[in-house]
Amino acid sequence: MAEKGDGIDFTMIAEWDLSTAQYRAVIVSSSVSNKCQVASAARDRVFGINQSKVQSNESARIRVLGISKVIAGGTINAADILVSNATGHAVVGNSANAFGIALQDAASGSNFTALIVPRFTASGG
Repeated sequence: MAEKGDGIDFTMIAEWDLSTAQYRAVIVSSSVSNKCQVASAARDRVFGINQSKVQSNESARIRVLGISKVIAGGTINAADILVSNATGHAVVGNSANAFGIALQDAASGSNFTALIVPRFTASGG
């Protein structure tokens, strides 16, 4: 059973309708300042996990650190490193755009519990 726990949440304005996107990975919009949208490309740089069911231009609560429910986009095993697929669902990966670690097993399409610890790499000269 998926558990929802404590964490740090951040509020952003939903660029898109997120009413059916609760527990999906979201990114900071690259086209509109201070807005978020569902991750829409495999391996997007995830900002956090949407905790809300809100319409476009409403405030969405995004879990940026801590324990959260997440929707699996494939088979997940506890301790798997998580990245987003093209629909904001969590899949197994090992990229620099990993956003968390699975705390339990899950079948595709089901909710599971994960530790959200966004990270990214930056290259410099």
